[in-house]
Amino acid sequence: MTIFSIAFCMLCLSACQDDGSDNPSTTPASTLPDQSRALAQTAMQAVYQNQRTPNNFYQETSPPAGVFITIQHVRMSDISSSTSTHRVCANDMPEAAIYANQAALTRNITAPVISAQEMPFYFEFLRAPNSSNWILQRVFKCGMYDESAGEYEQTPFDNAAYQQLIEYLWFFSPANNYGYAVIQTSNNSDAQFSTVSLLQVELQAAAGANGCDRIKITKRTYILNLATRQIGLEVTDVLSVDARFNGQSASLCNA
Repeated sequence: MTIFSIAFCMLCLSACQDDGSDNPSTTPASTLPDQSRALAQTAMQAVYQNQRTPNNFYQETSPPAGVFITIQHVRMSDISSSTSTHRVCANDMPEAAIYANQAALTRNITAPVISAQEMPFYFEFLRAPNSSNWILQRVFKCGMYDESAGEYEQTPFDNAAYQQLIEYLWFFSPANNYGYAVIQTSNNSDAQFSTVSLLQVELQAAAGANGCDRIKITKRTYILNLATRQIGLEVTDVLSVDARFNGQSASLCNA
């Protein structure tokens, strides 16, 4: 089990996808109890069929037919000489517009803003270089999420909204790609902490014995301290098995 500061790790998801043990022990398929075998089957289906998220996980709204949308989160490096890749936050729409315009200059985007709207977590600015290509610039609300500080600021606190934010951040992380999947989400709260857990699967091609793939399942728990509003990340290894895919179906090796 590994615990990380959210500002150091969760916000740099590209560097933190292997947060569990470097070489977790692999459970022989022949000794798997029924519950673990069922979990392994779910994990294999998710990564081999590229089913990256479970039902009711955060999803973006589909664009209009014939339109390709690029979503850009404004980062510190877009608006200053900083090399930080933290996504910026703003206190209100005018401040967010300043950041969006500066980011457009930095990224050589000349299309003007044609609409702006306030969403639960962020301010959004639509630019349309042409009728089939849209750019959505997003700036987080400081009153909701301050990435540089690693804090979830919503008051009063809403556990469901916190879960949606964690899912949103995963959706826009490098893990939302082939070879990774989330197969389950859950949340829990008490007087001191609120947690959101993602059961994440990673496919390590040909990393198992005899040319089999390695299927690694970890539980990623994002722990919010309700007093300080700091978010921490705890990663626990759940299961690691060897598997293969023949192009049509998946099976455990040495089952």
